[in-house]
Amino acid sequence: MKNKYLYIAVICISSAAFFTPQHTSAQTMADYTAYPPFVTNAIAPNILLVLDHSGSMQFPAYTGCTFGGYSSQSALCGDADSIQSPENIYELSWDYYGYFEKDKYYEYNTSKFVETSTCSYGPGDPEYRIGNTTGTCISGNLLNWATMSRIDLLRKVLIGGKSIATTGTTHTLRAEGGRRKFSDHNLGCTFDLTGGTYPDLDHQISISNYGMTGTCGYLTTWASGSYIWGTSDQFRYVYQPINGDFDVRLRIVSPPSESGQTYAKAGLMVRASTAADSQHVMVNATYGAGLQFAYRGTDGGGTAAFANYVSRTYPEWVRIVRTGDTFDAYYSDDGASWTYRGSVVVSMPANALIGIATASYSSSTLGSGEFDDFICDVCSSDNFNDYTFDTSIWTGLDINTAVAGTQIESCGGSCMVGNLSSANTQVDVPEKERRGIIQNLSDKDHDGVWDANSPRFGLMV
Repeated sequence: MKNKYLYIAVICISSAAFFTPQHTSAQTMADYTAYPPFVTNAIAPNILLVLDHSGSMQFPAYTGCTFGGYSSQSALCGDADSIQSPENIYELSWDYYGYFEKDKYYEYNTSKFVETSTCSYGPGDPEYRIGNTTGTCISGNLLNWATMSRIDLLRKVLIGGKSIATTGTTHTLRAEGGRRKFSDHNLGCTFDLTGGTYPDLDHQISISNYGMTGTCGYLTTWASGSYIWGTSDQFRYVYQPINGDFDVRLRIVSPPSESGQTYAKAGLMVRASTAADSQHVMVNATYGAGLQFAYRGTDGGGTAAFANYVSRTYPEWVRIVRTGDTFDAYYSDDGASWTYRGSVVVSMPANALIGIATASYSSSTLGSGEFDDFICDVCSSDNFNDYTFDTSIWTGLDINTAVAGTQIESCGGSCMVGNLSSANTQVDVPEKERRGIIQNLSDKDHDGVWDANSPRFGLMV
C-alpha cells in the first residue's frame, strides 16, 4: 500500500512541475552569431562593388549598338562617323529611366542641362514627351533614351548617378559611355555622342536635322527605284492589308523631284503581294507627265495604262474603288467632287495590299513623295499629322531597290527638338532626387548625411 501512495505522490509532483510557468530570457543576435576568433573589435560591414567599365558597359542603354571596335579604348557603335543602321526609334509611350526626370523638360545652359518651367505639354500636344523645335524644351524622357549608357543606369540604380560637382544641395550628374551616332526619322533628328579619353568617357551630344526630312503634318516617303513598269518593279511601298471590295482615297501633295526624271512617281497602289513582279493597279502622280493610271494584270506580266495621262496641279486627290475584279479610278482637286477616269478588270485575290508607292526613277538617287490624308472605308485611315509613323497600321518596305528608303512623319524638315552642338550630357539634380540602392541603405532618414549605423561601402569603377 505504501508503495502505491508513493507512486501517486511522484506522479503529482511531476505533473505540477510540468504545468508550472517557466521564466526564459529574450533571445539576442549573440544566440545566432559569433565573431571570428581573429577579430578583436566589432566593425560595421563593408561592401565592395566592382562595376565593369569596359566594352559593352559603354554601350547605349536603349538605342542598341553594332560593335565596331575601339578608338582610344572608347567603344564604337558601328563606324564612328556614320549613322547606325538599323535606325533607332524613340517610343513615345515608353518610360526611359536615367539621370533626367521623364516627366520634366530641360534646356541647355552653357555647360549642362537644367530643368525649365517655361513649357508644359500634355497628351495630345505634338510636343508632349518630345519638346519644341527651338531647343528650349527637351523632354527628359527623350534625353534618357538618347544619352544613357549601361554604366549610367547601374550608377543611377546603386548610388543615384555619377556626381562631378555639388552646389548646396544640388548635384551635377555626368553621363558617359562609348561613341555612337544614330537617327530617328519620326523626330527628324540625328544624335551624335562623342566620348572623352578613357576612363573618363564623358559624353557630349550634338543634335542635327536628319538627312531625309519631311513636312509638318504630311507623310514623306523617300525611295530610289528605276521604275514601276514592265514585268518587275523597283520602289518603296508603304502598305497595309485589305480584304474584298473597298473605296480608298489619297491626297498627293507632291511627287518626287530630286532625280529630275519625268516619270518619277508617287501615288496609290493596290497590289496582290510584295513580290517585285506582282499584279497591281495604281493611280500615280508623276514629276513631269501628270497623273498616271496603270496596271499589271498577272504576276510577271507587262504593265500597261488603262487610261490616258491627265495634267494636274498638285496637291491632288486620287481614288481607287474595287468591286469584285473591277477597279475604277478617279481624281479630284478638293476630295469632294470626283472625276471618273477609267476602269480595269484584274483577277486579284480578295486578300490584297493597299498603300502608297514611290519611285525616284533612279537606282542611286532617293526621291521624296509627300502625302496628306489616306481615307479607307474598310481598312485603317490616317491623316499623317500626329508626328509618328504608325507601325500598327503601316509597313514600309523597299521592293527590289539598291538604295534603302524610308518614310517620315515629322515637321518642317527640322529636328523636333532643335539643334545642339557639343553639349555636355550633364544635368543638375537636387540631393533628394539623387537616390540609389546604396544611398537609400546608408541614409535612411534622407537628410543628406550618412547614418552613423549605416554600412560603409566602396565603389570601384
